[in-house]
Amino acid sequence: MAKFCQTSLNSLSISRYYLRYFPYLTAIYLIFMTIFKMRTRPSISNNEQK
Repeated sequence: MAKFCQTSLNSLSISRYYLRYFPYLTAIYLIFMTIFKMRTRPSISNNEQK
């Protein structure tokens, strides 16, 4: 029972930390996605030409 309470408190602190930095994480995620799309776009067009 004590272990369960500890894990629940730990997850609660993690969720609080995540909510605090959620905007930064989303911004970084979007930046990485745009870079990934820009990198994969030319290779896809080359495959279509072939």
